[in-house]
Amino acid sequence: MLNLHAARTAAALVAVAAFAGIARADLKIEQTVTVTGENAAELPAGKAAKPQVSKVFTYYKGDKQRVETADSIMLYDGATDTTLYLNPKTKTYFEQVGQAAAVENKMMDMVKFSGEATVTETGEEKVIAGKPARHYKYSINLTLSPKDANAPAALASFLPSQIITGDLWTTDIPGADLAKRQRSTAILKALPPGSAEGLKPVVDKMGSIKGISLDGTQTARTIYSAAALAQSGETTSPPPLVTQTQTTRISEDALPDSYFSLPNGYKKVDPPKRP
Repeated sequence: MLNLHAARTAAALVAVAAFAGIARADLKIEQTVTVTGENAAELPAGKAAKPQVSKVFTYYKGDKQRVETADSIMLYDGATDTTLYLNPKTKTYFEQVGQAAAVENKMMDMVKFSGEATVTETGEEKVIAGKPARHYKYSINLTLSPKDANAPAALASFLPSQIITGDLWTTDIPGADLAKRQRSTAILKALPPGSAEGLKPVVDKMGSIKGISLDGTQTARTIYSAAALAQSGETTSPPPLVTQTQTTRISEDALPDSYFSLPNGYKKVDPPKRP
């Protein structure tokens, strides 16, 4: 049976990268992130998909970033392009350097991504958590195709496409020029190596968004052919995945270096398998 969720999840990772950003001044941003539209096929029979609400705390100091939720911590070093993913409950972590590969997933290693994007600065402005913010709207079209040029033609008909639309409010923070680089590399890191050559137009266009992301709404729609749906036993493409981000507080107090270093007592483990 075709694993529709694997392809859908990988494409969604590209969309999430739109909210990435780095600042140079010491900074703490508190946000509420609400995600709706989980794949109903993965839920117990008769259960509706409920919105998932989480609090996200993002810290910046120089070229370093810390993103913290209730059950995870991410540490990013922009100087070395190294990311550590920490699990505070198990006291374990894994490392990603640049676009290093996660543990292989055979299906996703058989496909490549291509796409195009549009970005529009609307000229609208408003104040968010005491910071002046500008407004962007964007649209991304993603297509999956077989890596192997000699792959059966039928294979291409089973691969989904995705349409991502959203709006984004950003603000200028001293050193926010790094936001462009982080936003672009995050897109590439979301995919297996060798799969993203066709995404350069998307990377370049999304990299034109200036500043640190504060508020926004993003809708990702994954579209499957009739053949793919029949193969998987589904009748319709999954509902759109909607991510809403709202900044509730920004502070610029000095932060200790220890916030951005691996704590003592953590054990290194292998990266998880890609979805």
